[in-house]
Amino acid sequence: YSSYLQAGTWEKATGAITKLQITHQALETQIILTTSTIQALTVEMQDNQIEMNVVKPSEKYNQIIVIDAGHGDHDSGTTYAGIKEKDLTLSISKAVVALLEADPNIKVYATREDDSFLQLMERTAFSNEIEPDLFVSLHINSVDKNAAASGTETYYTEKLDTRNKTFA
Repeated sequence: YSSYLQAGTWEKATGAITKLQITHQALETQIILTTSTIQALTVEMQDNQIEMNVVKPSEKYNQIIVIDAGHGDHDSGTTYAGIKEKDLTLSISKAVVALLEADPNIKVYATREDDSFLQLMERTAFSNEIEPDLFVSLHINSVDKNAAASGTETYYTEKLDTRNKTFA
């Protein structure tokens, strides 16, 4: 598309798109959009023209899931024998995201993909901006010196429908 699109960078301070970069390498044209909020991109070909629209994820995807790997960076969560909860939740998160991304009907977002830390408010703001059908926060709790403690804990938000309780 190098004959149709001029290479360069354009920035603006308003609207969903804050920066547009176009580069050409060999037979490939790359368009990079930077947005002020989490967005999805629809691309359609109409009358020999490419039409791109920036939309909310819920306007493009039918099923959206947010996977939140608990803790991160300086907040290690619980530890046992040198194993940190933050590392386990990140590893589990990456595996769950990979499994879910294999389904073309599901769009998956992860709150973190590395050993970074997000405040609780940042995690919820991220999720609320996306408006997912499901939000899963991964944690691995422990109880010191209580061998009888075992099993799982599952928390869910009660809403008018029963999907959260059913999934839990």
